[in-house]
Amino acid sequence: MEEATQKAEQQALKLAAAIRGGDEKAAQQCALWLAEQRIPLAVQLQEEADPKQDIRLWVGVEDARMTTVPIYLKVRPCMTLASLKDMVFLHYGFPPSIQQWVVGQRLPQDHETLQYHGIQRDGDMAYLYLRSAKAAKLRKDTFQRELERRQLEELGIEEAALLPRGSTETAATPTPRDLADILDAEEQMENPAASLPARSPKVGWECPTCTFVNKPTRPGCEMCCAERPKDYLMPDSYQPDKEEQVRLQKEEEAMRKYEQAKEQQKRDNYQQLLQLDGQSLVLSVAAVDCPICFGTLEPGEGVTLRECLHSFCK
Repeated sequence: MEEATQKAEQQALKLAAAIRGGDEKAAQQCALWLAEQRIPLAVQLQEEADPKQDIRLWVGVEDARMTTVPIYLKVRPCMTLASLKDMVFLHYGFPPSIQQWVVGQRLPQDHETLQYHGIQRDGDMAYLYLRSAKAAKLRKDTFQRELERRQLEELGIEEAALLPRGSTETAATPTPRDLADILDAEEQMENPAASLPARSPKVGWECPTCTFVNKPTRPGCEMCCAERPKDYLMPDSYQPDKEEQVRLQKEEEAMRKYEQAKEQQKRDNYQQLLQLDGQSLVLSVAAVDCPICFGTLEPGEGVTLRECLHSFCK
């Protein structure tokens, strides 16, 4: 049994190496052997294959009263739903057990990534429905312990508990390294600006309606279509990315076609005026009442004198 398991593991490693190296033949042989043996395994992308840039995820948070509050989360497409739940728990205090996410009209699983459900760009949307604590069978003391544990883990402190002041319980004696870690964490909490990395300045203009940061070349907000502030000036050193270049090219092409159609319409109108200039009588283009026979004439049935613009029947 151990030999069979060891061989299956070797074939799985060979399959991964063959796919990484682009060896189709070797990958087919390994996959065929694993399929014949019916080996249970999972195929998952490594972190190196996932995009590293952060995106702004629009989240509509809705509670049992059907009240929706929009928030923005800074996430990565390679994040799993479990990581997203943990982020919301740490930042907003909503336990994972009461979080029900809906992405693209689907209910994602905890092991699935955001990219798998189409979350790849700024402004992509997801919805978070908050269940009641009673429905999730969540107790207040359990919630408090879990929140304290996550807050301690975020500070790098493990296997510790927060005790109230004056408690008679004795906590484990911390080691010098633990004391140094705790002091560093307290120093960071007292002076959070010193521990945060310097943020790069935002490139673009912020929408005065929805606060979404748009790219400098956009004339209106990508989210709510609000107009760009009139006092905004595009940076001289700004270089549009590929997506912006494609959009700008399409806008230039549409403007060029509009100008061509406008010029063609001018030429057609001028030619029509030249043709009418040599005629004494011009067919009426609208319905008129003849002042002679008092009949109503349909367009084209009457004539109009070019000099005085009087209209009557033929």
